[in-house]
Amino acid sequence: MSIIARIQKDHQEIKNFYQEYDKFRAALSWDEATRWYNQFAWEVARHSASEEVVVYPYMVPINLYNDSE
Repeated sequence: MSIIARIQKDHQEIKNFYQEYDKFRAALSWDEATRWYNQFAWEVARHSASEEVVVYPYMVPINLYNDSE
């Protein structure tokens, strides 16, 4: 699986976790809403950290200002 496909899959999974949380929140099912929120928050944190470590370094132009330092 390419990195782009994996990122897209992660984004979709995160959206699904939020939708499940929102569904149970709207139904006032707080225990279930809390479980889905915790899963959502964990996945956002995991995904963000992964992108920062793997993807973001490749997005930064090397020697943007042509400095000799």
